[in-house]
Amino acid sequence: MFNKFQFVFLYVALISQIFLSKNVVAAGEIITISTPKSYQVVQRDNLNKATITISGTYTGTPTAIEASWNDGAYATIVASPTGGTFSGSLTNQSTGQGLLSVRFVNDTTISTSTAYVGVGDVYFIAGQSNFSGRGFNNQVYTHPTLKAALFGNDDQWKELIDPTDSNVNRVDSISSDGVSASGSLWPLVATRIMAKTNVPVAFVTGSKGGTSITEWQPAYATSTLYGSMYRRINAVGGVKAILFFQGETDVANHMLRATYLGYLNTMVDTIFTDFGVKTVVGQIANSANVATSTDAIRLAQIDAWNNNSHVIGGAAYPDVNLANDGGDNLHFKTNDDLQIFADRFWASMDAGMYGGTDGRGPRLVSAKWGTTAKQIILTFTDESLPLLPINTTGGFSVSDSNGTTTIASSTRITGNQIKLTLANTPVGATTVSLASGSAGVGVNMPTDSSTYRLPAEIFINQVVSSSTDILAPVVEITSPTNNGTVSSSITITASSSDNVGVSGIQFMLDGNVLIGSEDITAPYSIIWNTALVSDGAHTIQAVARDDAVNYATSAPITITIQNTLPPIVYPTVRISSGGSGIDPSYVVPVPTLHPVQANPAPVKNTKTDFTRDLLIGKIGEDVKLLQKYLNMHGYAVASTGPGSKGKETTLFGKATQIALMKFQKKNNIVPASGTFGPKTRAVIEK
Repeated sequence: MFNKFQFVFLYVALISQIFLSKNVVAAGEIITISTPKSYQVVQRDNLNKATITISGTYTGTPTAIEASWNDGAYATIVASPTGGTFSGSLTNQSTGQGLLSVRFVNDTTISTSTAYVGVGDVYFIAGQSNFSGRGFNNQVYTHPTLKAALFGNDDQWKELIDPTDSNVNRVDSISSDGVSASGSLWPLVATRIMAKTNVPVAFVTGSKGGTSITEWQPAYATSTLYGSMYRRINAVGGVKAILFFQGETDVANHMLRATYLGYLNTMVDTIFTDFGVKTVVGQIANSANVATSTDAIRLAQIDAWNNNSHVIGGAAYPDVNLANDGGDNLHFKTNDDLQIFADRFWASMDAGMYGGTDGRGPRLVSAKWGTTAKQIILTFTDESLPLLPINTTGGFSVSDSNGTTTIASSTRITGNQIKLTLANTPVGATTVSLASGSAGVGVNMPTDSSTYRLPAEIFINQVVSSSTDILAPVVEITSPTNNGTVSSSITITASSSDNVGVSGIQFMLDGNVLIGSEDITAPYSIIWNTALVSDGAHTIQAVARDDAVNYATSAPITITIQNTLPPIVYPTVRISSGGSGIDPSYVVPVPTLHPVQANPAPVKNTKTDFTRDLLIGKIGEDVKLLQKYLNMHGYAVASTGPGSKGKETTLFGKATQIALMKFQKKNNIVPASGTFGPKTRAVIEK
């Protein structure tokens, strides 16, 4: 039997042992977080929510594990943990950035935390060296509370600090540039995004210097650029968009416009299929290569902006001088150039994804002759007018049949119009271009009046047409000569010197159209059998029609026909029409002659079945029907080649828009925008 003293002693000893045993166990109980990592950002959904998936390890015997993020209430993420590892989720979390904590439910002192975990926007960076960063100085982002993040080539989350691209500890071949990256636009873009959205932003590196668009084609091995991108996007759990800036290598390789566009479309369409996101495509700056190759890649990128619904575009840099201050004429290197690089790219992102109002520079609507043959009026459209005044020729160039024509001055005349005054009257068909090759570099190009003063988008060899009847065609018969005598057959040839372009030429004999000569295109000649008419003196003339549906008649040529062959009843007429769509050899059953009017009435079409609106970029048989209608009624889509009479296409391009605008103006359809809608359909289908 224990006495009272012994019992008390044993009781105290037992309680002490229990207490000491608990402390020993507690000292060995820990919990760790494997994911998310510090600075990791989870892509938000369209409702500005996200699920944060949490995993880790523990020792001890928690009854349950709970988590809290960004000062939110704790919620159980694992109800019955076993085996020393755990995985759970905090669902329906709003955007923000903060501390993520996990702990044992039965002992809240067993806990741990990860800082700067965010719900916001994640972007994948794809392209060439300008997106890797080649600036002289590292750039820095700013925000009063948020941290910008980077998922690097080493598959590690970290704060966004230049240089953003590094070969150190790279996981796959996508980052094996062999060149040390330096200052980039990404801290500057991050500043713009976070200032607008007040949510954290992260970038996943993935660009590689010197790559061709062919190397970005879909393939899923991690040794490929696309395959590495695919792996990295899945590793971070998804992105908001792909950011793409590439093309300098393909300029150097002289890739054609259509070829580049095909590769680009394949890439962005596959990206959309694989990830459900769009691609923000920038336009290359000066590449120090031949103008035609630079133009081809830039125009292909604009084609994608205009016609591919999976593309967000607008960032253009034709005016940036990359050779300034020691630059290499290829990379954005100075602080000023990097800021322009970032601001314009951000403007396109803002307009495409964040509700911004202006992501593209002014776009050309039309190039028309002014009140004299030395004036060209350029009309633009933009979300932020007026155009800002320019005091130089602004990167414009004009060419006629003799070559380049000097521009004497360039003046803004209205909020969206610029007048080019030429030093001399141009000869023949005239075209105007903006920023072809390096013509825009370092010059005062026209810009809009948006926050970032976006430059007008380039255009190449835009045909100058007439908006009024101020310039009629000039046509003359060049063969035969006046007062000549011909027999058996005669080749009649005409030429035209005209500032608006000739749609077709007809040949007349004594005021009547020669059989088969209607609307012949270049080289404007017909081989005509003289046995169709009687011997004696006859008058030959040519009638030219221009793109503005103006007519002009040549001076008459008098010839004397002296047939050496007997008249024929079924004459053979052969036409050399340069691809006008007329059969080059056919039999006319009777020698019917057709009188020519000064402005002949167009043939009336039967009702055409148009079931949708049509505009630039649309493709289909209804586009081809529209082109045929326009060509038939005197509003030529093109004088030769695709779109011309007999060669109508299924693509609604710029030429179709211009021809449709002429039809709309003539028929008082307002606005004459070049878009085929209900008003135009009602006129055509009468």
